[in-house]
Amino acid sequence: MRKGIIGALFVVAVVVLVIVLRNGLPKPQQAAPGPEQVSRTVVSGLAWRQVALPDGTDQAHRSAADLSHAVFPVRGADGERQLLSRSSDAVTEVAHGPDPLVGTLDGSRLVVDSEIAGRTTVSTVDLGRGVRTARAGGFEAGGVAVAAGVVAVQEGDSCLTFLDVASLNPRSRHCSAPGWAISLLTAETDSVQWKETGQGDCGVWYRLDDKDQPQRMPTGGRACRAASVIEFGGWEVTTDYPAYDLGILYPGPLVAWRDGREIALDSTVLDVHACGKHVYWLSKPVGRDQTGELVRWTPGEARIEALTVGEPGTTSPARCVNGVLNVVVYGSTPHLWILPDP
Repeated sequence: MRKGIIGALFVVAVVVLVIVLRNGLPKPQQAAPGPEQVSRTVVSGLAWRQVALPDGTDQAHRSAADLSHAVFPVRGADGERQLLSRSSDAVTEVAHGPDPLVGTLDGSRLVVDSEIAGRTTVSTVDLGRGVRTARAGGFEAGGVAVAAGVVAVQEGDSCLTFLDVASLNPRSRHCSAPGWAISLLTAETDSVQWKETGQGDCGVWYRLDDKDQPQRMPTGGRACRAASVIEFGGWEVTTDYPAYDLGILYPGPLVAWRDGREIALDSTVLDVHACGKHVYWLSKPVGRDQTGELVRWTPGEARIEALTVGEPGTTSPARCVNGVLNVVVYGSTPHLWILPDP
């Protein structure tokens, strides 16, 4: 009898202990949800217009056209570079010089930059009159970006000079802090933008404000190590640096973030930029010409649109020229296409 009571008490004690332990252990936490995945829709029937390339155009990806002007790089008979402008049916030379000679449209003005003996020279051309209106030179060779009436000239890896696009007079100058370097200078829809990186891996992104002063962009955690950042429609869109040690050549993944919501837009991309009402990029680029599929995203949507332009996989990265989307499609010969309402 006593053994039975002891056994029953032992069973009760074990049950109580199990209950106590079960209630005392922390509940397993659910894994944080990953980024939303998107669906992909093929879109055709957009109002693309083909722009004829003059004979001799040999850098089609550097052509630029809006609804009023078009500029084309051509190899001259003397072996130097020519920039030809077309308005109506007339084609005229507007710039001439050794390679690299790059022209960028900003309104009705063409900004031409060239590099000779490690120095950068910038000039402007009034396309209405076809004459050069201003010139500035002597900058230490670096990148050039043109947006919203400003020409940003990078000098080495530590300073930027900002010029007025009409006169090329200096508007302001900015240098990074000691030990920090400037990189990834780009022209976005309404300003120039760049990244500054110090001794650590995490960088800081800046844009030029309307008072010609650098303003730090209020980016999220992914941006500090990103290869590109786009702020558009209240969203932050980032691409990671490619994992070169794994043989990956192009940035990715492409992720959009806003107020805790994350959307995984693509895995491997090139040249992500906003234009019109969308964010555009080249999906899964390959080859010497860096061609792929042109894709766009409307901020907030859980789908992306693949645009039909020429044969699949033959499109170059898109550029936004005065609010008009430009792409070059490669085949037996290159073709320039523009989308007036992107």
